[in-house]
Amino acid sequence: MMMNFSILIWLLPLVFMLHDFEEIIFFKSWIEKNRNYLSEKYPKLAKRFLSRFEDLSVPGFTIAVAEEFILLSIITVCSVISGYYLVWLGVFMGFFIHLFIHIVQWIIIKRYIPAIYTTFISLIYCIFTFIYLVERSIFTMPEILWGSVAGFILIALNLILAHKLTGWFDKKNKIMKSNIIIREIKPEEIYKLEDLMYEAVFQRDPHNLIPRSVLKFPEVNMYIKDFGTQKDDYCLVAETDRQVIGGVWVRILNYKVDGLESILPDTPESVISLFKKYRNKGIGTRLMQKMIAYLREKNYKQAFLKVEKENYAVKMYQNLGFIFIGENQDDYLMMLNLEKKKHERS
Repeated sequence: MMMNFSILIWLLPLVFMLHDFEEIIFFKSWIEKNRNYLSEKYPKLAKRFLSRFEDLSVPGFTIAVAEEFILLSIITVCSVISGYYLVWLGVFMGFFIHLFIHIVQWIIIKRYIPAIYTTFISLIYCIFTFIYLVERSIFTMPEILWGSVAGFILIALNLILAHKLTGWFDKKNKIMKSNIIIREIKPEEIYKLEDLMYEAVFQRDPHNLIPRSVLKFPEVNMYIKDFGTQKDDYCLVAETDRQVIGGVWVRILNYKVDGLESILPDTPESVISLFKKYRNKGIGTRLMQKMIAYLREKNYKQAFLKVEKENYAVKMYQNLGFIFIGENQDDYLMMLNLEKKKHERS
């Protein structure tokens, strides 16, 4: 009996890692794929939690899982050596309960979540072990009950610690400029412009965000609608860890801007966007420099953009050579003379 019990004890760390491998492998791509669905179907929950998971890097999340695995392994080894299994029981029951939380998430979201397959596999082990413990009276029911409460609290507290560890790791390992790849957007990535366009919307009040429905407004949607179908549409994206983290794109809109006769016809207007985690790291400047070089190579004479007056990016545009040519209630209107470099060389 005790040999079988020992096997069940040693299996817990292995089952835990099997379960968390699914989350490590799929959580980042799952968030990217389901961001719009979650924001539209559960706007309040998405507003509160989605950005937290978006900020997690895969290496950082892996560090958090490693910490949990090491702690679980230490508890398992100490339990086997000492013969005192109540702490292990608490962790086991906490893990058992958390599997049901995943099932509830799956039912609510009504689509795959990166944990559900291994949740059902892990449940086979947990249900078998639980029945084994009860039938052989290895623990009393009060011990199982209090172990469940203690284990759930322990897992919750350690989860907070693990997330802090992830934040510390990501902060200490900030993505350096050399790790950023800037390239043309691929046709199959065009759909990502919708997310980037929303990130480009200036949010004055972080506690009262402008909803994603703003993307349906004609004055916003015109920058991304059917992008790639017009001959002057061009987009560069910044990529790291195989993830698109930002982009800059231009298209010629030729709409009239009152009082700005200095804007020539067929002037490309640019939009730049970075996900929050990657701002203030010089990535936006690199994107704009690459885009400006492209526009000069294609012999465009001017580049135009609008920027919110309160947006910190105003200074970046000035440093790149953009000048103020007008303003309205909310925006500065800025233009870059793309022929300037040619004149300087001659």
